[in-house]
Amino acid sequence: MGLKISHPSVARSVFREHHFTADDIVTSKPRALQLQRLIFNAQSKAKQSFGQEWYITDRSGLDPLAYAHRYVGDEEAWLMPKSRDDGFEIQFIFCSLLDELGIQYTILLSSVQDLGSRVDFVIEQWRNR
Repeated sequence: MGLKISHPSVARSVFREHHFTADDIVTSKPRALQLQRLIFNAQSKAKQSFGQEWYITDRSGLDPLAYAHRYVGDEEAWLMPKSRDDGFEIQFIFCSLLDELGIQYTILLSSVQDLGSRVDFVIEQWRNR
């Protein structure tokens, strides 16, 4: 099929490698923004390791940009949405970035929880492109 799976959880790897704590991303805005920058760089490096090949990843280079866009100027900086509505706002920002860049995408509904079903969805979308 020509589709590969990327390194598992780039964000979690960066979190561990740079000794972040959950408290850091909730109480230290500079530290939370530093984490997004590090994740962006690590995701870019992971992408480069695949060259021009297609791959599946748990995050994209746009994720930290969407989070930074959402939280810049906010009193708090979070790595994850703090509520369901906040999650929808971040998804809207992310999709707006994709639209702005002319990147096609398909939304996988959050109601699809089973990992096998999620993988099947991605493979079906890949085959139908």
